[in-house]
Amino acid sequence: MAVIATDNFNRANGSPGASWSLVSGTLFTIDSDLALFSQGVICLAKWAADAFPDDQYAQVVLVNPHNSTGLDGIGSGVSLRLSGSPVNGYVIVAGSGGGTIRSIVSGMSSILTTWTAAGSDNDLLYAEIAGTVLTVKRAGVTVKTYDTAGDASPIASGSAGLAHWPTPSNPLKVDNFEAGGLATPAGILLPQLERGIRGLTRGLYVG
Repeated sequence: MAVIATDNFNRANGSPGASWSLVSGTLFTIDSDLALFSQGVICLAKWAADAFPDDQYAQVVLVNPHNSTGLDGIGSGVSLRLSGSPVNGYVIVAGSGGGTIRSIVSGMSSILTTWTAAGSDNDLLYAEIAGTVLTVKRAGVTVKTYDTAGDASPIASGSAGLAHWPTPSNPLKVDNFEAGGLATPAGILLPQLERGIRGLTRGLYVG
């Protein structure tokens, strides 16, 4: 993986800064070195300071997911292939008991799938999309894999970011955002290629 963006939110309370761009809803704020989502409102915010490849990942620490179950499509988390005007992207949010993957196509939201898996405060929520396959991990354990190939309108590109699907009460907080591309390190493929070439050369040698 190639890290493109990181944010630990350790700065003065208030606006998150120029690296973040609001795609839909109300932008989160900085509160006591954490990202704070306002209760009752959607927040879809993309990392705007850098471009992302189509195959990408995003992760964030869920500070207080106990304030939502995650089973009703409500919670905090990350977004992938997110863009605006109109809004498109994948939204992955979780709570104390599970989570939800949504797609938003031309501003219309649909729940694609859910998962049930108990979690704890300060769990790391990780999501990636490689081609059409979306994988979600919580605290290092894979909790859901979903192939978007069968969707009516798969989303091909966009930016990684944060997501909040609103809770009826009790604001949610996250920390330590990271996102990047799913690039294979160059040092892995080159030795394999060299071995393949040597094998091919031996096969062609006739003395």
